[in-house]
Amino acid sequence: MGDSTTNSDSAYESLYAELIKHSYYYAMVPGNHDSYKPSVQRKTMTQIPDAHFAPKSAACYFDDHLHSIRFICLNTHEKGSDLVQNKAITDYGWSGFGYGQYNWLANEALKTTYKVVLLSHTSFAKTGGGWSLTSHSNYLTVKTLIDAFVDGSSGTIQLTLESDEADAETTINYDFSNQGMGKIVLFHGHTHGDFPLNDSENTYSKWLEIWVDNALCDNSNFAGHDNVKTRNTPTEIAFDVVTIDCTNNKIYCHRFGAGADRTLTFI
Repeated sequence: MGDSTTNSDSAYESLYAELIKHSYYYAMVPGNHDSYKPSVQRKTMTQIPDAHFAPKSAACYFDDHLHSIRFICLNTHEKGSDLVQNKAITDYGWSGFGYGQYNWLANEALKTTYKVVLLSHTSFAKTGGGWSLTSHSNYLTVKTLIDAFVDGSSGTIQLTLESDEADAETTINYDFSNQGMGKIVLFHGHTHGDFPLNDSENTYSKWLEIWVDNALCDNSNFAGHDNVKTRNTPTEIAFDVVTIDCTNNKIYCHRFGAGADRTLTFI
């Protein structure tokens, strides 16, 4: 869920090297502390062979055809970053959705009748302040697109672009009317703790949003909401094992380390 390192390229490389020693199928979304270059993040984001990447972005999706679920991994820290220029992503320096990723989301990734599990480091539903509200981020516009997917509607969205987003357009048309009403749940990290904690706090408009612990960044300064991570104890590393029960519309978050288990209703 991002922040796998603390602003360290060498630590990011070490984590990736450890992953590829094994035959794991994994997806690793970029966080704001993973200060790495876009082209390298694209190579390291997943080891799933049939993943489909957005142009000039580390965002991708892959399908679980057995359960009719599409997993979409977003890069919420790219702004207008260009794979060709390969600009480094620095802490809070590159935030938000670039045109290529946004257009891909509207016209390819969300063009599905499958249920969607959306994974990203930061929330784009609960943007209370800071860089998520800056003009270039396009965070708030994404909410409109997700609402349209859930409603099965069509429309037009205006984006704020950056000077390095060559050949981009400020207007994106979307049309989900032929695929019916979609169903979506979002998972985020970023807080390094539990927030929100129950169903009533997790619902934004028409979808369910769940914040999970992503504590590989193990300094207690990143402890999040009341889950202090103490070095050299079992709480130093904490994470959620998430199980999605599509039959009973339940999501189970089983906690390893500091924090608590949670059960949520997939509405």
